[in-house]
Amino acid sequence: MRLFGFREALSLSERGLAVVDAMAEGPARTQQELALRMAKGAALRSTTGWATPEIEQTFARARQLCHELGDPPPVVPVLWAITLFHLIRGNLLECRARGDELMVMARDSAVAHPIVAAHHMAGVVREFLGEMSEASLLLERARELHDPAEHDMYLALYGTNLGLLARAMSSRPLWALGFPDRALARARETLALADAVREPMARTFARLVLHGVLAYRGDAAAAEAIGEENIALCREHGLPQEAEWSRSFQGSALITLGRIDEGLALLRDSVAVQERLETYLARPMFLAVLADGLLKAGRVDEGLAAVSEGFTFAARTGEGGYVAELHRVRGQLLQLRGDLAGAEASLREALAYAARQTARSLELRAATALARLLGETGRRAEARHRLADVHDWFTEGFETADVVTARTLLSEMG
Repeated sequence: MRLFGFREALSLSERGLAVVDAMAEGPARTQQELALRMAKGAALRSTTGWATPEIEQTFARARQLCHELGDPPPVVPVLWAITLFHLIRGNLLECRARGDELMVMARDSAVAHPIVAAHHMAGVVREFLGEMSEASLLLERARELHDPAEHDMYLALYGTNLGLLARAMSSRPLWALGFPDRALARARETLALADAVREPMARTFARLVLHGVLAYRGDAAAAEAIGEENIALCREHGLPQEAEWSRSFQGSALITLGRIDEGLALLRDSVAVQERLETYLARPMFLAVLADGLLKAGRVDEGLAAVSEGFTFAARTGEGGYVAELHRVRGQLLQLRGDLAGAEASLREALAYAARQTARSLELRAATALARLLGETGRRAEARHRLADVHDWFTEGFETADVVTARTLLSEMG
């Protein structure tokens, strides 16, 4: 469905609601309005972004209609959509409670889709909160229960194939937990499934997650290629939210490729557009990426300002998944400024924070930065011990940028 298709669906649902308003009160009217509200909400999500206030109003009315009907099966898709709205707005602590409510409602379901929806939402919320192990377990369960052959059913109930969204998102905690090769394989597998059904949101979202995994791994050329493809696809189908997330990852890829000014400009612009879309999910992560790029450019004050903004948003929303990166980049910026004591404190906090999350990939980045600082200040034995302890845990991802950098530094330290 191209952009005109989403807009046509929105127009049709609005015209249908006008007709329903003229109908006599009764269960048939309520059921018809519920179906139209759900269709309108899905169309709004595709044309205006996932966090526009009209989406909340539309699904809030759908929730009221479900209550009037005695909470029939559509109540789970409605609650999933309302929770998704608050998730994109960055209300993570509220979403945790909503996700747990979905888990309770779906627990005794005789069919799989409510359980998939509940595990998807609870898993995504926990990843952004920073609870990586639990997030991975929940998303793996959603993946196991999702049947790709039921694509039409998911599309009708949720406005997208949320099972494919769950499969894609399961890649992210795999990377954070220290399994970058498995993360890449999962992301590619999901893309193949999404392309087979040719549903726009699933196809663009699968590319978006693959884009991010490639960027995390340091596969910058591959990330740039999939990013160009996805941004074009998002524009073709009129999907503004997915386009901006992909533009942010594209900025990261360009920075890694050495096109620092171009990447920084793109990343800044995308973060600003996301704010206009009232999308705050992942903002601390993208601000950490921005600060890392400013570090590479030697722009210390701007980098520290981006880090400070990232910490502010993380505290406000509860998003702790990538706070370790904010600590790490702040430490490296302070080191560049010459504040070695402040730098060491931040890097040690980054290492401890990532360890508490069992986020091995983030722990490796922090350990590498700390080891470099310790080595440069004459503490080579401690530096080697700190880094080897994390590096030697890895059983895959040996060609990723982070593992190569750590291995090279260990070699240099003898």
